[in-house]
Amino acid sequence: MNIATVFGIITGVVQVLGFIRWPFMVPYLADTYTNPQSSEATRQAVTVAYHAFNQYAGVAIGEHAGYICVSIWTILISVAMFRSAVFKPWMGWAGIVIGAGILVSSIEEFGFSFAQTFATINVVSYTAWTVWLIVLAIPLLMNRTTNPRSVAATS
Repeated sequence: MNIATVFGIITGVVQVLGFIRWPFMVPYLADTYTNPQSSEATRQAVTVAYHAFNQYAGVAIGEHAGYICVSIWTILISVAMFRSAVFKPWMGWAGIVIGAGILVSSIEEFGFSFAQTFATINVVSYTAWTVWLIVLAIPLLMNRTTNPRSVAATS
């Protein structure tokens, strides 16, 4: 669980680094681009800056690194579920399959000719991941008096 916790924290950090561009960088670039006093050269520079930062912060860090970390976290949590009386084994297996789907879908960012297939795997995997998290909440809520150490084994 210690390793899973580390990956959970890393996931949060890399996704924040990817998403943080929206409230801070994008409004500034949009204001600069739409300013009537901005020259065509300025608008071109804004376009280049947006695309470069979006590829770096959004795609490389937020998405690619985020997908990899979320998938590893999901798989590690799922393995821990096998040692818990709270979760059914199928919940752990489902998490492993979903985590593997998210991991495989990270290949989409490399832009191969079959990237759309990986994009579809990503959508399906993240939809399943969301449902899986909701399903996991049910036994956790039903066992609120359970000792937290019995919910997930510590390593």
